[in-house]
Amino acid sequence: MVSFPDAVKLFFQRYTDFKGRSRRSEYWWVALFNILVLIIPYGILVSIGGLIDGELNLIGMIMAAIVGLYALAIIVPSIAKTRAAGPQPRSTRLARPLETGAGV
Repeated sequence: MVSFPDAVKLFFQRYTDFKGRSRRSEYWWVALFNILVLIIPYGILVSIGGLIDGELNLIGMIMAAIVGLYALAIIVPSIAKTRAAGPQPRSTRLARPLETGAGV
């Protein structure tokens, strides 16, 4: 079993590695990391960024840019990690939009 920091490190080291296989624990640790990284700026965006009011202030624009850039940065490695993990059950396929930030 891979530890949380090791899984995240391997995720970014094997950025575009579409060969080989990943352990299930590695996949889920990375999914948890990506969700946590996306939830924190999104929470700031909702709470003080003005998303609830419908108009983004400066902090909201910065947080929206951070969320968008991170989501774009992890698309390719998320696809590589998902493909390398092999066939997954339906619940894993449904989690992919959350992991890549498309669900945020």
